[in-house]
Amino acid sequence: MKNIALVLIAIFSVVAVHAQTADEIIQKHLDATGGADNWKNVHSIIMEAVAVNPNGQEINTKITKVQGKALRREVDFGMGTMKMVVTPEKGWFASPRNGGSFEPMPQPMLQEQAAELDINPLLDYASRGSKAELVGKEQVDGKDAFKIKLTSSQGKERKR
Repeated sequence: MKNIALVLIAIFSVVAVHAQTADEIIQKHLDATGGADNWKNVHSIIMEAVAVNPNGQEINTKITKVQGKALRREVDFGMGTMKMVVTPEKGWFASPRNGGSFEPMPQPMLQEQAAELDINPLLDYASRGSKAELVGKEQVDGKDAFKIKLTSSQGKERKR
């Protein structure tokens, strides 16, 4: 019985040593992408992506962010383009459904999009009142990827 207890203690000790926290995963991510100090110097960013839907149609997305000041998102799905511009106070959107003209964004939509004004929400998240939780792991291209749930001080959840 004593030997079984020692084996269990040894197993749990090894698991505890290899267990990682959300903070450790976030720090490794920041280090792997240039380091927290370098991220603090990023004031604007442009991201572009192409996705292909099951029908083979390409969907092109371009997102431009100016830290805490502005966000512009364009999604071209071949038959038209949806556009969105967001500032901390106001937002506008245009789509083929409204003839491509910009219209003021409804308040709930603006609140949802305002969270995207932050270029890297993982950077100094705790000092801004957000909480991070490690919620699991999944395989991406044959490698383990950790899933982090970030909850803002306003209660908005984002998974990374």
